[in-house]
Amino acid sequence: MAEVPVGHRIRARRHELAITQVDLARRVGVSPSYLNLIEHDRRRVGGGLLRRLAEALRMDQHTLSGAEDARIVAELAEIGTDSVFEDVRFDSEDAAQLLAASPRLTRAVLTLYRAYRTTLNQVDELSERVSRDPFLADANHQILTLITTIRSFSEILRDYGDLDDAQRRRFLATVVDNSENLSDLAQQVFDFLGGQGARRPFASPAQEVDDVLHDHGNFFPDLERPAQILRSRIGRRSGTLYAALIAHLDAHHGIHVTFRQAGELPPGGVRFDPEARCIELSEALPDATCRFQLARLLGRLEASEAVAGICEDERLTSDTARERCREAMLSYFAGALLYPYDTFLEVAEGERYDIAVLAQRFGGSFEQVAHRLTTLRRPGREGVPFHFMRTDIAGNISKRFSASGLRLPRYGGACPRWAIHQAFLTPGRLVRQLAEMPDGSRYLFVARTVERPAPGFGQPQSIHAIMIGCDAAFAARLVYADGIGPHLAGGTPVGTSCPQCPREDCAQRAFPRAMAGTSPEAQAAARSAESDIADPTK
Repeated sequence: MAEVPVGHRIRARRHELAITQVDLARRVGVSPSYLNLIEHDRRRVGGGLLRRLAEALRMDQHTLSGAEDARIVAELAEIGTDSVFEDVRFDSEDAAQLLAASPRLTRAVLTLYRAYRTTLNQVDELSERVSRDPFLADANHQILTLITTIRSFSEILRDYGDLDDAQRRRFLATVVDNSENLSDLAQQVFDFLGGQGARRPFASPAQEVDDVLHDHGNFFPDLERPAQILRSRIGRRSGTLYAALIAHLDAHHGIHVTFRQAGELPPGGVRFDPEARCIELSEALPDATCRFQLARLLGRLEASEAVAGICEDERLTSDTARERCREAMLSYFAGALLYPYDTFLEVAEGERYDIAVLAQRFGGSFEQVAHRLTTLRRPGREGVPFHFMRTDIAGNISKRFSASGLRLPRYGGACPRWAIHQAFLTPGRLVRQLAEMPDGSRYLFVARTVERPAPGFGQPQSIHAIMIGCDAAFAARLVYADGIGPHLAGGTPVGTSCPQCPREDCAQRAFPRAMAGTSPEAQAAARSAESDIADPTK
């Protein structure tokens, strides 16, 4: 994986603050010549030096470390495998160099590609709707009829100069009437398709929220603080935390909790009525889910300003994206409330990040605990840097975050060899995997399915797979590495996604590799793989 250059950011910030190179070097305890090498990306920065630089430059350490740049480089490298760039292939090293040379141009390239992908998706959607929707099929027929009529009468008016005035007026009236009908019908079609001239976003709401989470390192101190204060106020003088949450809602907000049959509530099994001051929960929900929903409601009631402040991020370009971010922040607050940072981190380290043990100790679910582990990124008191991904049985990725260095695909599905897909073969059982990427980097993957019970017989069941993992360098701190520790040779050969993967001998390949910088032999192998994919008999 390419290193993300941070020297340009240090140099730009130093110039912005009018600090000389000599002065900054003195403040952080290095020589001016060494700082010059750092600013020109010829030396790496980390640990205490990174903290001292952040303090001297009055910057957030996470921002200075280049987390946002890492996401941008990964995304740019991924789009480099698209066939539209077939004649100008580029990889993560090229992406890192472009970012270092011109950050604004790099972001412009990403914006342009997102617009391109959005347009392709819209064309596909419209094509399918036009071919299937009865209204559009009828409208198309009417439009063609009107166009034919207008053209025919216009040609008569052009070609026959001996028409009397009455005939000419009649033909002109027909052209005008049909033109008005055509205009009205076209407007109906535009309204039906939702294309009333509104500017469409270049990234989906989900992608925009992913960007916000990643660029914050999935750590939000503005939510951690109120969650910590509220946890101390709620206390647990008697009974369980579940009971304490219910009592706090009643005593401080006048909200009571009731339980309903699953069929009486929306699919999520929860409904809040602010006017009736009542939250209704499905009887079918596990206790861990009920506690989480109550904690989310408390976030809505007691941390609304902090949540709203985060959702004002300029990267969120639509109401849908801001609402999606709000929901994500309420869930973050709930996790911070139910799993207090310092206590949870201490227990996690002591239990070697055993998710089952943590779920029992804190009364949570596998997904809640796994997600909370990814948020332990407080500077100076971090946990293991994890990646996290959730997918359904069709391979659709609904949650993704990576602090481990693993590149998670943004466009399309993940490598079929990843443990997250194997988890569907053994529902409810943990799958662990030592995975080796094409560049030699290795990661520990831990995955299992999570299920939401069906509301009744014959009703569809919701099932997802959750994967959490870390770089093999941290694997010894996890109980899941026992017996397959990083000191062992080998590992399952995997990639990121088929278009980005150079493994030519993979029997699971679904798409040929984008042939960037490959030899003629490798290109021939890729073409052979494409032929095999196209011919189902092979």
